[in-house]
Amino acid sequence: MVLVSWLTALYRRVTTRGMPPHPRRRRTHCSSIPAFVETLEPRVVLAAAVIGSPTVADVTENLNVNGSGNLVASGSISITDADPGEASFQTSVISAGGNLGSLVLASDGVYTYTVGNKAVQFLGAGATQVDTFTVTALDGTTKDVAFTMHGVEGSVILTGTTLDIDGTTLADTITVTGGANLTVTLNGVPFVYNLASVSTITVDGLNGNDIVSIASNVAQSATLNGGSGNDTLTGGGGNDTLVGGADNDVYVFDTDAALGSDTINEAGGGIDTLDFSGTTTRVIQIDLWNSAAQVINGGLTLTLSADNTLENIIGGALGDNLFGNDLNNRLTGGGGNDTLGGWIGNDTYVFDTDLALGSDTISGEPDMGSSDTLDFSETTRRAVAIVLWQYNVAQFVNTGLTLTLATTEVENATGGSFGDTLAGGSSNFFNASGSILTGNAGNDRYAWGMYGGTAIEQAGEGIDTLSFAGSGNMTVDLTSDAALATLPGNRLVNTGGAGQAANFENVIGGSGHDTLIGNASANKLVGNGGKDILSGGGGNDTLDGGDGTNILVGGLGLDTLLGGAGEDLMLGGSIQFADNAAALQAMRSEWARTDNVSVADRVAHLLGTLAGGNNGSTVLNSTTVKDDEVKDVLTGGSGKDWYLRNSQSPTVSKRDVVNDVDVAPFESVFTEIDTWL
Repeated sequence: MVLVSWLTALYRRVTTRGMPPHPRRRRTHCSSIPAFVETLEPRVVLAAAVIGSPTVADVTENLNVNGSGNLVASGSISITDADPGEASFQTSVISAGGNLGSLVLASDGVYTYTVGNKAVQFLGAGATQVDTFTVTALDGTTKDVAFTMHGVEGSVILTGTTLDIDGTTLADTITVTGGANLTVTLNGVPFVYNLASVSTITVDGLNGNDIVSIASNVAQSATLNGGSGNDTLTGGGGNDTLVGGADNDVYVFDTDAALGSDTINEAGGGIDTLDFSGTTTRVIQIDLWNSAAQVINGGLTLTLSADNTLENIIGGALGDNLFGNDLNNRLTGGGGNDTLGGWIGNDTYVFDTDLALGSDTISGEPDMGSSDTLDFSETTRRAVAIVLWQYNVAQFVNTGLTLTLATTEVENATGGSFGDTLAGGSSNFFNASGSILTGNAGNDRYAWGMYGGTAIEQAGEGIDTLSFAGSGNMTVDLTSDAALATLPGNRLVNTGGAGQAANFENVIGGSGHDTLIGNASANKLVGNGGKDILSGGGGNDTLDGGDGTNILVGGLGLDTLLGGAGEDLMLGGSIQFADNAAALQAMRSEWARTDNVSVADRVAHLLGTLAGGNNGSTVLNSTTVKDDEVKDVLTGGSGKDWYLRNSQSPTVSKRDVVNDVDVAPFESVFTEIDTWL
């Protein structure tokens, strides 16, 4: 008899891999029984693999196209499996019918999805296309994963013989080149057409700052529509129409090539520019106030749809004639001997004198009250020198430019990055508001005529000087933004903004009676002729009174005072009214009086020990004068001078030094101030 025994084992019932659990049979040979006994062993079966989703599952038409012209999504798909050693993928994938792209999957779940950018050009803005692939785990578990292609505007379509190119809402780069074929490149993607099959080309850039260029070897007529955004449009060899649309557009013409007869329609607004800088062998002749067809040169005839829509011109390498309109024009001549005329707007003439620009002329304009500017801000390696009131004379600006001003309408100048000399503020200007002078970087010199204006200097842009050598009887206060300088007739030189007065360091006075007040910087104040007041304020100042009866007040810091010829009042320390022009001028009324009052009496009047002086209540005594307790150097020069000095300080290094003291008959006066205040 054969004994068959079924042994029941306890085991966990788990469904896995789509199959129910079952026991495994084992046949056992029993030596004591001449038969076989079948027993059951328990078998434990674990859960199926769990597959995640792609970490990157989207691509966008025309965006991040690789060097092979493809859109790529790379990432990983997660997988877990409780069965040891089975958390991985089979590397073969199943592609659904109609898929445009392909998927490469590694066993660890890392993948690369690739689709050709050309393949998705049919998608419109906001449209999508989905590719689906089936991936399989090592244990046989499967899952469908999807990748989505997103369409944007942008297409190249040949309808009949018209090639229609549409950009996107992004910043597009669109080029059309000729040759054996016509090649359109839309954001890096090339499209090639038979040259003979295309007669006209239309490009719509839509939104974004687009760059649209038709090569000069494309003879077909093209219409380029930039749309909104700051677009750059370059016409080709046909008779093209360029429409910039809204915002600030640039129209580029290399007229060394044969460009045909083009039309510009710039009704969309913005500040727009004609750029001929690529032209090196032909002279440019352009007038923005002429809306008729203009022969620019042998390479181009250009028609402007209106005489008041374009603002700026950039010339070529030769002697160009560039003329503006009644807008605010910006004219850049470039190389060659150019003639520039902006007409009646507030125009700007641009010069990068690091280059060899030749001998240029700013042509005459009608005196309509406009205010024009010479802009040298692109110059970084050469100092600029220009006198705005010097007319019909060739001025040597530097080795890069000679400039003739044939108009009184140029009142303003902007310097470069070197130490420039800018002279403005002349009464010869038609615009009586004076000049706006902007020094920029470098140690600049601002030279002013009698009409003043505005001086603009930012912090950290060098050691800058205000010069009034051609004027007189002015007050200059380097602590005042509102009235940096007050000229005769109450004309002012202001700063460009709050705090800018502190950005000027030096002042040169004129031949009259000047009041020059410094600030906290190390100032150099030069009075020149006349009865001048120089007040240094803070900092280690140098005060040079020049000839005349002067008052020199060093202020705080290690100061150097130079009196020059004449009777000078010299104080190395500070006074309470050092930046009070009215009080300083009251002192001058007494010290520089001309009615033969002796030096001794003038000293007494100013010390307040003798009544009857012209100084009124303004006195120099231990209440108003303070020794700064540093060594100042006072050099009187010829004449009977009054030195308010500290020569008795217990600390030798704090004692003032007095030089060039006159003796009899011009005996100087000394007043010790070491204990004052």
